[in-house]
Amino acid sequence: MTIPARVLALALAIACLHAATVQAHHRQTPPLVQITTDGDNTLPRVPCKGGTLAFAAGAPGAKQLYAVKIRTPSVVTPLTSTGDNDHPAISQSGQVVAWDVAATGGGRQVAMSARGPVPIVLGESAATTANPAVDLAGRRVVFESDGNADGATVPGVARIFLRDNKGVVRRLSPGDGPSHNPTMGRDEQVIAFDSTSDIVTGADTGIPQVWLANARLGTLRRLTAGAGASQFPLVGNDSRAIVFQSTAALAGDGADTGVPQVFLYDVRTGNYAQVTNDPAGCTLPAVQLTLAVDSTAHEWRVTYTCAGVAYLYEMRSDRRWRLPVADGDVTRVVPEMDNHFLVLTTTADLLAGSGLLTGHQIFIWNVFKKPVEPVSGPAATWFPVRGMPTAPHR
Repeated sequence: MTIPARVLALALAIACLHAATVQAHHRQTPPLVQITTDGDNTLPRVPCKGGTLAFAAGAPGAKQLYAVKIRTPSVVTPLTSTGDNDHPAISQSGQVVAWDVAATGGGRQVAMSARGPVPIVLGESAATTANPAVDLAGRRVVFESDGNADGATVPGVARIFLRDNKGVVRRLSPGDGPSHNPTMGRDEQVIAFDSTSDIVTGADTGIPQVWLANARLGTLRRLTAGAGASQFPLVGNDSRAIVFQSTAALAGDGADTGVPQVFLYDVRTGNYAQVTNDPAGCTLPAVQLTLAVDSTAHEWRVTYTCAGVAYLYEMRSDRRWRLPVADGDVTRVVPEMDNHFLVLTTTADLLAGSGLLTGHQIFIWNVFKKPVEPVSGPAATWFPVRGMPTAPHR
């Protein structure tokens, strides 16, 4: 089929305009933007999947939700005004937000704004229904609840549930052990969480392991089986990479080392990688498929902290970077889908260049204008074999 010249010209014009817009925002945004100024703040457990960050801030017991677009970080929009709200998760478009809120019965419920004036509310008011995550489109939400969220579960133990795009709620987690920290990729085909249930008997082992569910096919399998805790999984935006932390020597005999390290699981190949091997331990990883720091190729970028220092690791090129923060500590750092930006919480006065702030504050870090520093260190240890291919520029 021949494309008319005027159609092709229009398409090229639109592409150029889009490219210019994309290029402009990281050139116009300052190197650092401070989003919060008081309190002691944390980043949401689930990083934003698009260009809009949703976060909770305020006094304990009275937190409110806010949203800020990475491209216009000076504009912070309130999402709630009453109650105690926390743990927001936001869709790629930024139009759908799920979070948990204190309920009248003394528990917590998951609220989900589904493009309507009245949020959908999930869970009984006396139960603890919390920690939601949404898919890219915001049509599905996974959450944990110790109530009878699906109408067929005996309450009292935290379990993982999915509300699908038809409004049907199903239980995903197995057995009698508590299950926490659900996370979802592009859709319900890649859902990860941690659970202490035994894979055979369903009994509570007391040691959380990472599980992987495909709600579309109805399959469930355990990804880890170490003697130490494996928990806090996060699925990347492309549904291929899952990162988590574990105190188990998963690349070795599985013994409990007592020190958490960061691991990655490649859904496509079934291989694992130990990303860190720090004596002080490393925690709270996140992952996104985006461009490399030098914009030379697509990369799976894994972020994490070790002893209050923030790092970024590129899985294909096996390169490690450090955020040069002079003072204070960094409790969390997450990558965004735009390769130029990171979001972090720190006590360092980044705008002044030195000194401390009162409490941890949320910052947007523009890598284009404030580069991260390359650091030496061993490459990730893949097992049983390497999963992701090496980057073409190496």
